[in-house]
Amino acid sequence: MEEKKESLEIRKDSSISFDKEQGHYILTNKHVFHDAIIISVPSFLKLEAELFRVFGTAAASVLEIAGEAAGSESAKRLMNVEHTEDDIKYVFTSVSKWGYGKYELVDLNLAMGHVKFKLHNNPLVVTTDKESSGEHVKINNHHFLIGFYTGYFSALFKHEVFCTETSCMNRGDAFCEFSIQKIE
Repeated sequence: MEEKKESLEIRKDSSISFDKEQGHYILTNKHVFHDAIIISVPSFLKLEAELFRVFGTAAASVLEIAGEAAGSESAKRLMNVEHTEDDIKYVFTSVSKWGYGKYELVDLNLAMGHVKFKLHNNPLVVTTDKESSGEHVKINNHHFLIGFYTGYFSALFKHEVFCTETSCMNRGDAFCEFSIQKIE
C-alpha cells in the first residue's frame, strides 16, 4: 500500500507533510494542523518584481509589512508559550530544513531582547540587470525577510523590535547578517 503522507520533522513537536490524497502540505504543531504551501524562489522573486513594477519603491514597505504579519503568525504557531532560549536555538538549528539557507546564531540575549544571526546560502540573493544602463548589478531584495524577522521576534519577545541587515550577500558580503533589538 502506498504511503499517503511524506513528513519532514521541523522540531520535536512539529512537522510538515505532503498529503498525496488531498494534494497539499500540512504543517503539524502540537496536534494542530495548518494547511501550508511551498512557493519556488523564482516565483517569489517574480512576485516581488511585479510589486516593484506596480508600486515602485513603495513595494519595499508592502513587502516588509506583509513579512511582519507572516513572521508574527509563524512565531505564534511554531513556538512554545515559554519562548525559552532553547526554543530559539532549536529553531535556528532546524529552520535550514525549510530551504531558506543555513542559519547560524551569533548572539542571543533574551533579557536584552537582542538576537544576531547569519544566513549563509540565502536563496533570495539575485543578480539582475539594471534597466537604465544594462549593467549587471546585485540588488537588495530582503524587505520581506526583514519584515518577517521583525514580526517573528516582536511576537516572541511580546515587544516591538527593530531588525537591521548588517551584512548582505547582495552587496557582496559572504553571508547575510541580521540584528534584532527590542525598541525601548
